[in-house]
Amino acid sequence: SLKRLSARAQELLSRVTPRDLDAPADDGWKVHDLVVHLADAVLEQSMRLRRMVAEDYPVLQAVDQDKWLRGLSS
Repeated sequence: SLKRLSARAQELLSRVTPRDLDAPADDGWKVHDLVVHLADAVLEQSMRLRRMVAEDYPVLQAVDQDKWLRGLSS
């Protein structure tokens, strides 16, 4: 659930130093990028859910997370 995810994220992030936030992983994502991506994903998924409930034929746009990362890094 989102509540458990939030609690776990807070627990893990309490151990992260500012230096850790900028350290890139092998796939190019930094801890900071992942945290922001999770927040964005929660917002995006909530909007998708609202559209599915409210609209007869909702159009759900795909999200290219690699393009998002490139835009964030530029």
